[in-house]
Amino acid sequence: MLSKAIDNKIKKVSRDLELYRPYEIVDDYADSIIRSKLHPLEFGLPSIDNVLLGDLRGKTAAIIGYGGTKKSLLALNMVNYNANANKSTAIYNSAEMSLNAMLGRMIDYSTDPQPKPLSNQMMNASTFIRQKLDQENRDELVKTLKAGLKEFYGDSLLINSKNGMTYQKYKKLISRFKEITGKELDLLAVDGLSMMGGEGNETSRVDENTMMMNELAKEEDIYIPIITHASKGEEKHCRDLSHKARGSEKIIDNVHMVLTCSLIQDKYNAGEYENDRGYIKLWDKRSSGSITNVVFDFNPNKLLITESDVNPEDVEIEDKTKSFKDF
Repeated sequence: MLSKAIDNKIKKVSRDLELYRPYEIVDDYADSIIRSKLHPLEFGLPSIDNVLLGDLRGKTAAIIGYGGTKKSLLALNMVNYNANANKSTAIYNSAEMSLNAMLGRMIDYSTDPQPKPLSNQMMNASTFIRQKLDQENRDELVKTLKAGLKEFYGDSLLINSKNGMTYQKYKKLISRFKEITGKELDLLAVDGLSMMGGEGNETSRVDENTMMMNELAKEEDIYIPIITHASKGEEKHCRDLSHKARGSEKIIDNVHMVLTCSLIQDKYNAGEYENDRGYIKLWDKRSSGSITNVVFDFNPNKLLITESDVNPEDVEIEDKTKSFKDF
């Protein structure tokens, strides 16, 4: 009798070697198009969406950036935008944040900011709740919070905070999602690549994991943005970090598109960065091949990323080149 491990390998080889007549996949092709129209997938950033045209199913993306460039918030904004605006379904898996930390971000996104005491300023909803919540008002606040989150998200978004994830574990997670919601999955956000599981050193793990996330996207007909750290050596305002994906150059080879998140230098304070704006560079490498640059506005109270009307060229600061007049 074959062992379970050998049996699984045989089954995988059998799937890999399947062949199809073109007309045999027309039903799946048509269903995918209809599903995309009923539950489109977008970033909510017009310049990027106009390039990608909602054609994201079966694809993967690397979202690359240094710490503080809002790469995780970009993925979370996409998940939130699609769950609320398009009723598309999603799993957000963060290996770096606890469930409570993730929930705080989702409360901010889905709930209006609140006024700060004795001030004309506003604070985000999660900070307001932390300050106000106590044993006496717990039940009332919990009831209100649950009702608001349920109305905003419903069954469209489920979250998970496990690290060490692999292709096989994500397959089980997707099956569990379908059991809980009774719905098909549209989007799986993987935050972040460096904390996924597997065997071997970091290079071999990220090679294997990005390749298998690509396979998972095709099998499930879903979009998988993968949060990827950048290696040291560039500044936080570097617009293209595709050469700095931490772990392996194969990351860029394995995904369909690359989005680099970076900061904008403060023109009035040398060495500082703006807090309320940022920069995204999209390289749609496997489809249109085009490159799109976007300046975004950031609302810290809502953690909301929206496209700015600022020309990306207008935020660049040229490095001063010394001439003989400088000496």
